[in-house]
Amino acid sequence: MEITEIHKHKIKQMVDEIIVNRGILKTSREPQIIDGVNIDDLSRLAFRYYKMIIKGESPLDIDGQIVRPANSANRINNGSPVCLSCGSMLEQDDIDNNMPVCPNCLKKIRIDYNVLRELFG
Repeated sequence: MEITEIHKHKIKQMVDEIIVNRGILKTSREPQIIDGVNIDDLSRLAFRYYKMIIKGESPLDIDGQIVRPANSANRINNGSPVCLSCGSMLEQDDIDNNMPVCPNCLKKIRIDYNVLRELFG
């Protein structure tokens, strides 16, 4: 899912509401679509970011490991680097990007980072 500026704004509103209401988000029973995305999906993201904020987690923290440059990437027995997030084998191009994560996981991290940056304005 591509997160647009409209989505970021709505997620920020939802996170603010969750914080003010101490973990509760009031929703409508009728399905709502915001810029092509179901409001339920945005609310899941809002709770995910709320949890990250409350726990002080970083979008670079994947399963308890902070993403570091590729030279410190996890390696499997044959010495090949693997993605810290999903465990898939990394290509040389992925290693050159200095992030030990596959392109799909890197995209997710960038989305999380950008949304959280918007939340903290």
